[in-house]
Amino acid sequence: KQVLFFSGNQLFFYPFGAAQTVQPQWYKIVGLERIDAAVSWDEKTALLFTGSSYRTFDIGTGVLGADNLNWPGFPQEWNNQLDAAVRWDNQLIMFFLDNEYLVYNITEQKFVDRNNISNWQGWPQHWVNGIDDAFNAGDGFIYFLRAGEMMPFSLVNKTFLNPRQVTPLLNGQSAAQGNANSSGLPAAGQSNFTTPGNANL
Repeated sequence: KQVLFFSGNQLFFYPFGAAQTVQPQWYKIVGLERIDAAVSWDEKTALLFTGSSYRTFDIGTGVLGADNLNWPGFPQEWNNQLDAAVRWDNQLIMFFLDNEYLVYNITEQKFVDRNNISNWQGWPQHWVNGIDDAFNAGDGFIYFLRAGEMMPFSLVNKTFLNPRQVTPLLNGQSAAQGNANSSGLPAAGQSNFTTPGNANL
């Protein structure tokens, strides 16, 4: 699996689970001032967000979509800001800003939940101010990143693992988009989104 990491308006593909630290090869995305978050849309396409607007990105060719599109329904008080986003499963995308998160249902084409991350059972006290990024590597875990630490969340057991330091390569340098190859996502119909302490969305 490859994870698309980014910093500013540059990105590189990281072979998730590699046995050795990989020296990044950064590619500048011309036409974008910065990347705040990115989401795997399908096996060929990622959505690169700057605030609440996004552009499509062809993972295979590196071609950036010409149109700058607005994602509908973001709260006005978020003020066109975004810290992170992650494709939870085939149906749901989570967006984060400060200590809040939004859940967007792709089928219903609307946000279906808004809550505070500190309400999640098992969420670390020293992470209550928010996250830097999150990604789904298709291995049964969602990975949350903050201040040089990574915290996995098991989609099977619905529990957090203890945060741990990431490699110096990733520490403070980049943000994570998610699974560049989304074939590891659950099959259609497996859209049981369960956050700790909030099991009925």
